[in-house]
Formats: sequence, structure tokens, C-alpha cells
Amino acid sequence: MSNKIVYRTLYDLLQESLDHFMNNDSQTSATLRQYLRRIEENLTHIEPIAKDFIGNCASNYDVVPGVQANGYRSLLALLEALLLQIIGLLRTMHSDRTNTFFRGNSYIDKLSVYSDVLHQMRAIMYYAQILIGLTPNGNLFVNEDHSEPLMHDCELMAKSCFYSSVHGFQYSSGFHPVVQSLSMIVASYNDVHKHKASAWKTLKSALNSGRYVLSPELRGEKLEQLYNSADVEFFKNFWSLPEQGLIKAIPNFVGESVQVNREFKIPPSSFTLPDARDPNKDIPISRISPLGPAKPVKARLISAVYREGQDSSESPSSPDTGFDKSKVGFKRAKAHPRSKNLIFFCHGGGFIALTSKSYEMILRQWSKSLDCPIFSVDYSLAPEAPFPEAFEECFFAYAWALNNAELLGTTAENIVFAGDSAGGNLVLSVAMRAAQYGIRVPNTVVAMYPACIVRYSASPARLMSVMDPLLPLGILSGCLGAYSGVKIEKIKRSESSQCPLSTPERPMSPSSKPVNVSLLSNFVKDVGAGFAKIANSASSSNVEKTWWDDEFEIINIEGKTSPKSGEQPNLIDLDSEVEMLTMNNNSDTPNGPELTSSAPCSSAQSPSLDFHLKLPQNFQPLKSKFAGDSFKMHRSPLVKNAYISPALAPDELLKGLPYTDIVGCEFDPLFDDSIMLAKRLQNIGHDYQLHVFKGLPHGFLNFQLCKEAKTAATECLELIRKGLERR
Repeated sequence: MSNKIVYRTLYDLLQESLDHFMNNDSQTSATLRQYLRRIEENLTHIEPIAKDFIGNCASNYDVVPGVQANGYRSLLALLEALLLQIIGLLRTMHSDRTNTFFRGNSYIDKLSVYSDVLHQMRAIMYYAQILIGLTPNGNLFVNEDHSEPLMHDCELMAKSCFYSSVHGFQYSSGFHPVVQSLSMIVASYNDVHKHKASAWKTLKSALNSGRYVLSPELRGEKLEQLYNSADVEFFKNFWSLPEQGLIKAIPNFVGESVQVNREFKIPPSSFTLPDARDPNKDIPISRISPLGPAKPVKARLISAVYREGQDSSESPSSPDTGFDKSKVGFKRAKAHPRSKNLIFFCHGGGFIALTSKSYEMILRQWSKSLDCPIFSVDYSLAPEAPFPEAFEECFFAYAWALNNAELLGTTAENIVFAGDSAGGNLVLSVAMRAAQYGIRVPNTVVAMYPACIVRYSASPARLMSVMDPLLPLGILSGCLGAYSGVKIEKIKRSESSQCPLSTPERPMSPSSKPVNVSLLSNFVKDVGAGFAKIANSASSSNVEKTWWDDEFEIINIEGKTSPKSGEQPNLIDLDSEVEMLTMNNNSDTPNGPELTSSAPCSSAQSPSLDFHLKLPQNFQPLKSKFAGDSFKMHRSPLVKNAYISPALAPDELLKGLPYTDIVGCEFDPLFDDSIMLAKRLQNIGHDYQLHVFKGLPHGFLNFQLCKEAKTAATECLELIRKGLERR
């Protein structure tokens, strides 16, 4: 169904339903009319923003012709998915309303949720407009200064409507049962987690958790409260459930059979590797840890068959515990020759959770299909071990694998780096470090939905975290802050302080058409300029200069360098050359927006319980009931290191990457990370390919019970296979 037909169909169904219930004076009909009008009103405001403004601008943010993908397009696709669901509901109501036992109250509940969701979507569309005004040069991200007021408003938005009966509406129907079930488990686990010290309270909470199944609204409120708390420790424990108790033994029974499954503890001893640029030179490799004395690096070796060298007495490994077949495999199986291939894998988990044990089902399948060993690093997790500990461990593990390939059952002639989410970040960074050191780089890097910009920065895709069931805003900010070593401070919001960007009210009746697109464009330009001015004013007075600013070279998005220089490359500056958009305000134009602003918020002030951005028609999103605290991510010099955010690394480091496959997901809040990395590689003429999976969420590798996720995972496996064949 084309975009134009979607809107026309929905308008017709709304009007037809309003006409029908207008003839009935019952309270049920009156309530239904109320929600139908509310949906219609929000739709009339959303349509010109989505179709005429964002729709026309979205192509400016595509990486290459023919690849129509970026966060703005994802927002439009998400909106269309929502509208199609409302159309489906209205059609069902149309066929049911003539029945004697018409369930009017049931449709009231559903229309109430959809009207709230559409109301919040209207705010997100406005925020997307503001981002366009701040990034006129095709960049999808703005820096933290410009992001702070916008992210504040996103934190303040009510989100329970997204987590209730429409949870995961943006995904294909195959994902709905998985997302709904997962949300019930999260809400229930929270009750159990709170009472872990008392067996009786734990049992009582578990028994009472059935209410989340019966009441989607209650479940939505519980999830909003939980996600707003940004409790990293809770999600670290929840995501690690597959590695607890008997659950961790499941791969031994239902996964692919493998003969080798060994846990490694790589000693932190120094060694040398041949210089890939000059075989007559050696490169010293040392285990570096900023946390104190270097500890052994943990890893796991999985091989479908037993190969020569894997049982060597020199190997710092032992068979996995439990029902592992590798314990007896060495005694019964004949050793196969060493493979020419090796997969070096880094797992996901937001930098805070999981190990290779959680990915064992996937790694077993890959090893069987690719007929080669897989070496997966169990790097230390944040917040206990922030950057660069995990990065240093992964680099050391890779260098050790090169130096000890025979212990892994491989000659390492062909190596592919693979990683998802946080692991995608790590394999990219390790590949760049390998090139900078001058040691062997892999044939290919396959980065699946990687976190490439570890900053609490706004982008159109990251706006989707407001409603994302798998990577909500609170978790996203918590994970980024934990890995970057940034202190996340809970700040009590106050009623008085605010930093508004205001535009004059333009009254609009529910039945009238919204302002034309030129006025919308002016609104964005004005707010964009004023927004940047306020942010710059605040940042210039409150951000202290650090030693890091003097030591490292600063490179902007265009590749020009400032006078500063240093030994190591620094991040590019996302907004060093953001063009400030302005408009010629004519006092004779009554509808033209007139930008006004109050004094900028100081970092010492408490964040306001008011929304900072003043939107057209004095529109405001619904406010969360659980917005008592805000989360301020204090700055750290660590976030300026080039290896923490691969998409912001300078050209010299990016050129060191081998051929790179970037896998992005349309409905992933980290989607723009992949787009920006692809854009950087495109700009330097690097060999890469961007693969976009439509309709899929972040973390699809772990949801292969869904047909769509299984298909995408199979395609990723084929990318790895092709990478091994690449010379």
C-alpha cells in the first residue's frame, strides 16, 4: 500500500466511524468518538511532517544511490507500520459494530492506546525535524551539547503506551509473540529481583507476575518505570539468565554437536609478531590493562571436529564444564588436519553483559557450517571494566591467536572478524589497531548492527529508542555510559528550571489542515539555529578544558585538521562545521515562527520537569509518571579515544580496515551508527558493503525462532563464508 493510500484510507475509515457513532447517544459511542477525533487530529499534523518534510529530506542522508536507508527512513517506516495497525483495528471494528454483542469497551481500550501512541509519534516527528535543522550537511548525529535538551525531552516522555498491547508494533507479525513474551518476563523478573533476599517474597512476586499477562497496561507502566531507572545491574543480571543453572547446558542437548568446546585463560605474557609491512622486523605485543596488574584474558574455542594441536599440553585451556563432548572427543576422534580458516568473534551484550556461552548455539552452528574453528573472546564487562579494558583484551587475544594458531587447530591463512552490537564495535576497533600496529589484519570484518558511536548523542534512529522494546532509551544510555567510563548521575528534576525554544502558537482546529510545508521548514530552520545557539552558550561556559584536548589531534567531519596535533588520532568532531540555518523573519508574515529563548540551563541546575522544546501549536507530548530523576552522563576524556567510536575515527585508521561488511537493521536505535560508518568508508573510497535488513530489530541473532531473524542470520553466515574466501 503506497504512502498516499495509507493516509487516505485511514482518513476515510476515521470519518466513516465518526459518522456511524454520531448517531448513537450512548456513553460508549461518545468515548469512541473522542478517541477517533484524537487520532484524526494527530494524523492531520503528522501527515505534512512525514510526507512533505521528512520524506523529502530523507534522501539527503542516504549513503550511496540505490541504498535507501537511514534513521529518517526508518522513522517513516515505523510510522507507516503504526498507521497500518490502526487501519486494521478500524476495519475489524467496522465489521463487528453491527453485532448484537459489540464489545465497545474493548475497542475503547485499544483506541485509547493507539491515540496515545500516535500522540507521542507526533512529538518524535517534530524532534526529527529539529535534527534535520541541526544537521544540514547529511550527518545523522549531533553532539552532546546539542543533544542534551532533546534527550531530556525524550527521557521525560511517557512510554507505557508503547510497551502495552502494541508492544513491538513496528516488527513483522512473527516477532510479536517473542516481544510480548519477553516484556512479560522482564516485568516479572523485576519483581523477583527486588525480593531476592526473601524466599517468600520471591515466590509471592513470581505468583503475582501473572497480572502482567492479563493487563498490558500494567505491564507497560512497569516496563516504563524499569527502563526509566536505567539500572545497569538489573539488565546485566537479566541478560545473563541463559548462563545460569541448567539453562546453560541447553546447547549441549539441542545445539549442533561439536567435538571441541574449550575455555581459555590466555596468560598476560609478552611476545612478538612479525611486522606485516616488513618481515625482517618484529612487533612487541604486551597485555595492557588500565585497571591494574594485567589478568589472563578469557576466551572460548569451538570446533565442530577435533583438529591437530587443539589438545596440546601447551594450550592454556580446559574443556567446558557440564555435558561437553570435547572431554571424550580427543580420545575417540581422529585428529583432522588444521583448518586454513579461523573466525575471531566478539559477542554483544551492550558491553555490560553476556559471554560466549550465551552465543554457543550460534557459534556451534557456524563452526559446523563453515567447517572451521571459532575463537570467541570473553572480554571483561562494564561498568566494572570500562573502556579500554575490553578493547585491550580483544586485541591481545587476537594477537595471541596469530602467535598460537596451531593451538586453535588452524593455520590462520584466512581470518574473518565477526561481532554483533558491542562486539561489532570491538572487532572494528581491533582491526584498526592491528593495522596501526603493523600486524596481520583479517581478510574481512563482518560487523552486525554495531555500536559505532559511543556517545549519548541524538540521531533519528536513536529517537526510536523511546519506543523500542529491545533497546529502550534508559538501557541505551546506561550501556553507553558504562562502557565509556562516564559517570551516570541521578539528578532530581525541579519544577522551575527550563531552557525553552519557543515558537508562537498557531491555532488549529481538529478538522482543519495543518500549516503548509514551507512554514514547517521555517520552523525547523529557526529552532535548529536557536537550539545550537543555546547549546553553544551553555557548553562554552560550563565545559572545562582537559589535558586530552591538548594531547590529541582533532579532526572534523570534513577531514580538516585543527592546529592541535599529537601521537594518537582522536575522534572526528561531529558538529565542528554545522552550518547554522537561519531564516529571514518578515514581520509582515503573521504565521512566520519567531524564535525566543530563555537563559540557557547551567549544568549545575537541576533538570526541569517541563519539556524544553516548545513545539508548534504549543503541542506537548504526554509526560511520564516516572520522570522523577534525570540521568546526566558526565564527560570523560575516554570518549575522545578513536577506538571507542569507530565511525568517528580519523581517515588514517579507517583506511587500515580490510574489506568490511556492515549489517544494519531498519528498526534498530543504533541503525544510524552503521549508516555513519558506511558514509565515512564511502568518503575515503574504502572497500565495503552495507547490508540493510528491513523490519528487523537490534539483536536479531538471538531471536532465530522468528522466521525473519533466522533468514537474516543465515545471510550473515554467508557473509562470513564469503569473507573466508576473500583474498
